[in-house]
Amino acid sequence: MVWDLLYRLSLPLGRSGIMMHAISAINIMMYDLYSKYLNIPVYQLIGGKTRKRIRAYASHLHPTNINKLQEEAMEYVKDGYKSMKMRFIAGPSDINGIEKI
Repeated sequence: MVWDLLYRLSLPLGRSGIMMHAISAINIMMYDLYSKYLNIPVYQLIGGKTRKRIRAYASHLHPTNINKLQEEAMEYVKDGYKSMKMRFIAGPSDINGIEKI
């Protein structure tokens, strides 16, 4: 409810970047404080457990060149990760990006 209110109030300020980060931080803080008040874990506030275990994956968000991406992926495998989230070295705004590979 508070998230919705903050989102609506943010219209004149813009709904991107720092504004959305601030709304998210307030939302997380409120869940955390309320769960502490009730003396229960946050996951119980949002519907309870859905899995017994969650597999971790490796991730890094900064784009880089193909060689560094390959090295990074090999390090993740060496560290024991079975899954990873990688990013593209070129995006939709880089019309010639695919040729860089």
